[in-house]
Amino acid sequence: MNTGQQQARSVKPVIFHSHPAPEGEKRALATEAFQPVIETLERMEQEDPKLATQAARLVGLYRRLWESCISKHHAGQILPADNNELRITNTQMFREIEYLKQQQNNQIARLTLFEEALGKVREGIVGVLKDWDGSSEEATSVSWEGAPLGGQRLDIFGLWTRKLGTDHQRQII
Repeated sequence: MNTGQQQARSVKPVIFHSHPAPEGEKRALATEAFQPVIETLERMEQEDPKLATQAARLVGLYRRLWESCISKHHAGQILPADNNELRITNTQMFREIEYLKQQQNNQIARLTLFEEALGKVREGIVGVLKDWDGSSEEATSVSWEGAPLGGQRLDIFGLWTRKLGTDHQRQII
């Protein structure tokens, strides 16, 4: 055998798993499965060392393959637990998204109500200002003593009471 073939056979497979199995457990499983074969190889070595060496190479390759299978088996056992964790996280995130959407909808509803209320207040203020502006035109025809030409007293706050009601008159005055 040339060195390239020897290197190719001696390369260990790269095994990826998220949670490696305990090293002692893996070795125990690998050693336990090959214990009878190792005992047989020891007996063969005493009888025929050349044949025992060839068999040992073959057993070594199978042992590496077995260790790889054990690692994959442990990784396969860990996958359901990882999947369950991901499902739980996904459910929590979905609930959080739904909660945030609900909060956003509530805020939009509140903003809409505030916009409507501000619109009504704006309309009321504009109406009061228009009435005030109309009153100021009447006030130009009022004498300096505060009595209109017709002999009636001009009540500027009466405009407020007509628009907003008597409770607001008490607050303004």
